[in-house]
Amino acid sequence: MGIKSLKSGENIFFGCFQNKELVSIASTIIRYEDFAFLGNIYTKPNCRGKGLGTKTVSHLIDFLFEKADVKAAQLYTTEEKMTFYNKLGFNVIETLHKFYEVL
Repeated sequence: MGIKSLKSGENIFFGCFQNKELVSIASTIIRYEDFAFLGNIYTKPNCRGKGLGTKTVSHLIDFLFEKADVKAAQLYTTEEKMTFYNKLGFNVIETLHKFYEVL
C-alpha cells in the first residue's frame, strides 16, 4: 500500500493504492494561503474498515499543516461520517440542513 499525490491547478489529490489499484482518495484546495478545504474523500466500499481512508486523509492533513503551512482546514460531511472525522481531529462548527428535490 502506498500514498501518492498529484497537483492539478489549485487542487492537490492524495490517493492510496493497493496492488496498483486506487482504493482511497482525498483532495484539498488551499485558499487564502493558510486555509484549506478538504473534499472528494472516498474509499471503495470493499476496502472500508481497513484504515485506508484514515491513512489517506491523515497523509493529506499532515501535508497541509507540516508542508503547506495551513492554519485551518474545513470540510462538509454527513452526520454518519462525523465519528470518522472526529478521530482525525475535526470538530463540528456548524450544522447545515439543506434538502433538494429533483422535479
